[in-house]
Order: sequence, then C-alpha cells, then structure tokens
Amino acid sequence: MNLCFQSQRHSDRQITGRTAASRFRSHRRHPGKPIWCLAIVMRTFAVLAITLFTARFACADILINGNFEAGDTGFTASAAYTYSASTDVGPGDYGVLSNPQEAGSAFFSIGDHTTGTGKMLFVDASPTPLTAFWSETVPVTPDTDYSFSGFAREVDTFPNTATLRLLVDASALGADAPLGLGSSSGNWQAFGDEFNSGANTSITLSLVDANPNPATGNDFVVDDLSLSPTPVPEPHSAVLVAIGAAILLGFSLKRRFDVKHSPA
Repeated sequence: MNLCFQSQRHSDRQITGRTAASRFRSHRRHPGKPIWCLAIVMRTFAVLAITLFTARFACADILINGNFEAGDTGFTASAAYTYSASTDVGPGDYGVLSNPQEAGSAFFSIGDHTTGTGKMLFVDASPTPLTAFWSETVPVTPDTDYSFSGFAREVDTFPNTATLRLLVDASALGADAPLGLGSSSGNWQAFGDEFNSGANTSITLSLVDANPNPATGNDFVVDDLSLSPTPVPEPHSAVLVAIGAAILLGFSLKRRFDVKHSPA
C-alpha cells in the first residue's frame, strides 16, 4: 500500500512538473494580453511624439506669390523697372512668363523651376544698378529667425551675368549670388540666407542686381522665392521625443533580457 501510494505521489509530481513546463513554454509563445497592450501603448506614444516633433518643422511660407503663379501681383518693383506682359523692349523690363522666349527669340526656351510648366519672373536688368526688381513687405514675429530662399538662372549666352543681392529693410543680407553663364541645358541656382527679425513686426525684402554693367546680357529669371521661420524644435516636442525614445529603448532592452535569461 505504501509503495503504491509513493508511486502515485511520484507520478503526480511528474505530471505537475510537465504541466508547469508546458504552461511556461506556452506563456513564452503566447505572452499575456497585458504585456502586449503595454507594448502597443508605448509604441503608439512614441509614434505620436515623433509625429508632433516633425510637425513643428512644417513652417508656412510667408510670401504671397513667391512662385509667381498668380502673375504680376503680391510684389512690387522700383520705378527703374517697367512691367511687360510679353516682349522685352530693353533693360529695365520685367514680366511674369511661362517661357523666357515669350520676351524674345534670343532667350532660352525653358520651363519654370516649380513644375516646368508654371510661371517665373523674367528680368532684363535695369541700367540703374541696385534698384529692386522684386520687393515685398511681410509681417514677422519679433526676435525670430527666418530663412529666405529662391532660385535663379541666366536666360541667354552673353557673358555679362547678374549678381543677385538680398536686402532686408534696405540693408544687404549675406553674400551676393553671382549667376553662372547662361546655358539652355543649365540648372537653376539656389540662393538665400537667414536672419533674425529683431524687434520688428514687419520687414521689407528686396532683390536687386548688383552688377553695375548694364551692357548686353544681364537677363535672368527668378522663381520659387520663399520666406519662413527657421525650423526649431520646441521644448515640448523635444521632451515627447525623448520620452518616446526612452520607452522604445527600455522595451527593446527588456525583451532582450527576457530572451537571454529564459529557460531553454
């Protein structure tokens, strides 16, 4: 009787042991819902944090008609320039065109910078140097960093090329941007700079040609002018990203630790 009882107890222990091991392996293969729920919450939080962070970089363009698709509107030119909707009659003319050849057969046939089929600002530089062919007054937030950018290129093969200069409230900003020799297969040149608004609530931006030589040439196009606050991560966004990254790192390290120290 005793032997039978002991054997039965031994058998019970074996069954109990196998059941526990089986349950452990089953748990490893199918983690409980609370763990998976926590993982989903942590990952969702991290994604939201990163989304909020990147959203801070989507700064709206302040300029009204920087791509010139609306035509001759949203900006002004100095009295040294005369608007012409088509034919270029000489230095000091400007127009908003879809193709420089609309101003004359001597100019390249090229598309705009935005889409290749839109509009751009055509300029035959004025013989009066340092006069604005484009100017716009815009509202700004005091003590804020701003980025200005644009694209330009020559539209004929004459060696006398433009030198673009950006003015902020009539003061030159950054280095001049001399345009390369014109080529029908050439590329648009990017130009621009950054500045701080200081105590101002509005500023006037102007583009002038700093080339003092009004001789043949000095014909160019400008497109996709843009002004926007310089992207800077806000503290709240940075904190959210840091928390999200820490959660993801902690979750990853925990999974590695569990796998490394789990029974075979």
